Amino acid sequence: AAAAAAADTADNAMVQGSSTDLDQPKKKRAKESSSTDIDVFLATLSPLGSGPPTVTVNRSPVLILWAAVVAVANGYTYSEGLSFGRTLANIFASAKGARLGLKVGQGSTGASRSGAAADGSSDTAPSSTTQEMRTANSIVLLGREIPAVKISAGWRGISNGTAVNPVSVLHHIKKCFKHSLPYVLHGMRELARSAINPMELDSRAYDLYTQFRPTVPEGRAGWGAAGLLRLEMLETLSERLKQGAKPPSV
Repeated sequence: AAAAAAADTADNAMVQGSSTDLDQPKKKRAKESSSTDIDVFLATLSPLGSGPPTVTVNRSPVLILWAAVVAVANGYTYSEGLSFGRTLANIFASAKGARLGLKVGQGSTGASRSGAAADGSSDTAPSSTTQEMRTANSIVLLGREIPAVKISAGWRGISNGTAVNPVSVLHHIKKCFKHSLPYVLHGMRELARSAINPMELDSRAYDLYTQFRPTVPEGRAGWGAAGLLRLEMLETLSERLKQGAKPPSV
């Protein structure tokens, strides 16, 4: 209840930058916003012309954005999906940090089922249990149950006992992808649409992520490291799904 009340207050005073002023100082682009603004912004964000073949980025924002796209395919909003994605990334961060012997703040009250790593890297994908996604205190996304709360503005993932405000997540995503965001988002959307239905997407979402995520060094050398996200891999996986081919396991 406390998390929901705090989230309601925060969601009523969210800040968002437009798609055309990403390079402007934050104080110049700050505007009063709402969850609806975030949803409209991302739902209408489209690429103009040819995009870059690769994007240098670390895995966390890639995981967050993909989680949001999968959430939308399952009937949630982008603001809800961004909040879920941040919680999911925090859970993975805690798990990977523990595996590497690093001290990382627990990003969620949920415990890892599979030992998946911070950025979604793992020797094996999480158990993909397709079930009723909306429950009293959690939702299932990328085969993983994460803590969530329903507030007046919609569902929110919970990290450190607090509902995650999607506007801060959007700022993080914009900062990481910069002007490549429309192209990455478009590629992820097309991949999600290639699934036969949301149930198939949910069952394959994590495995798909492991195919297109940036490649980074193993172990501590890869902690927070940036790698190349190849947009053509999103297209390749999309074609495989349309043809009914199962993505290769890693």
